[in-house]
Amino acid sequence: MQTLDFSGNSLAGGGELLAEVMGAPVLEELCLAHCGLEFEDVEAVAQELPFTSLRSLQLAGNDLAAAGLKVLSEHLPKCRLDVLGLERNGLKSEDLSCLGQAWAKRPFSRLRLSGNQMSDEELKAFIDTLRSLA
Repeated sequence: MQTLDFSGNSLAGGGELLAEVMGAPVLEELCLAHCGLEFEDVEAVAQELPFTSLRSLQLAGNDLAAAGLKVLSEHLPKCRLDVLGLERNGLKSEDLSCLGQAWAKRPFSRLRLSGNQMSDEELKAFIDTLRSLA
């Protein structure tokens, strides 16, 4: 897998540049964990997803919250991702409905949600909902 790992670098405000990089035809995995991404950066990355060869996107620790997850989820059904890392992003169980809707349109094989603001029971209920849609 061709990977580009920017994790741990401050990339706030670099969304448009990231979107350009994502267009590399051999790139299959992009790691942007703990990069301080702003909403506009996530929006630029999300909008570019349908036009990339990415199979894996790691966004852990960027405080996406509900707004970031919503804009990302809008583009998930149109992309090729199989793995999505959303750990430690301040997500709550009520934020996950848009992600569930995206998954129902085009399931992906791995979704990581640990370290968010939801209990184990809430996470299990969401996973059970996804399984019922499969």
